[in-house]
Amino acid sequence: MCAGAPEPEGGCAPHAGARSPSWGESSGSHGPIIPAVPTGRGMTLRRIFNLPYTPRWTCRTSPRARMRLLSFAQGDPAMTSETTAYRIELTSRLRQATDDLAWAVRGLSPARIQYRPSEKEWTIHEHMAHLRDMEQEVYLPLLRWATVADMLDPLDYSRREWHEQRYDLEEPIASILDQVARMRDEELSIFRDMTDVTWLRYRTDTRWGPLTCQWLAELMYRHALDHLQCIMALRQDVNLAAAAPPPVVVGGYIGGAGEQ
Repeated sequence: MCAGAPEPEGGCAPHAGARSPSWGESSGSHGPIIPAVPTGRGMTLRRIFNLPYTPRWTCRTSPRARMRLLSFAQGDPAMTSETTAYRIELTSRLRQATDDLAWAVRGLSPARIQYRPSEKEWTIHEHMAHLRDMEQEVYLPLLRWATVADMLDPLDYSRREWHEQRYDLEEPIASILDQVARMRDEELSIFRDMTDVTWLRYRTDTRWGPLTCQWLAELMYRHALDHLQCIMALRQDVNLAAAAPPPVVVGGYIGGAGEQ
């Protein structure tokens, strides 16, 4: 969660004089923060990790995410800012959205991948090819520009130009997925290694500005979700059509329409 955002319901930053929750205690009514461990039972998080303070996010109520963040705190107590926590959670969701896209097209026949509800709508193949093209032509180059000195920012993007000049109807969907996964791995590696200062650096010296690396990660996430929603809508169509019973034929001769 980014700085300045309201505390989630049930989460807490203990008021002055309040003790930190003990290992395995509940925070509000949402269950334990992390599983109780005999050696840590009855001890505060501050005492267990020997930290000079208890990070605010250890009081939140998402156990799995908090456990991942605690592992960072053990290795480097400085990595406990709200900005770092939000970056970890956002990039985790970006990874999950990318995996969901791969799942959504898995096992589909070529006919279903090329299903088009109307002339103005895209197929599943077009959605995935466009997503790959945006990552390749805009998002990854823009992230490199924002983090590597002397890199050029990407040129303006045109979906019409992509569809007319670069879109390949015959490209295997597996090849598109592999390229998306490879680029996402590079992006997530860059996000993981950057500092809070780099993550929040405000840039206006580009045709794509103003922007920050956080804004770019959020854009990648939104774009993936947009196309995931469209792909799932297309899957709904083809799955429903496949489940429909065959039409009932009324009239005519049994066994054919031959002459009597």
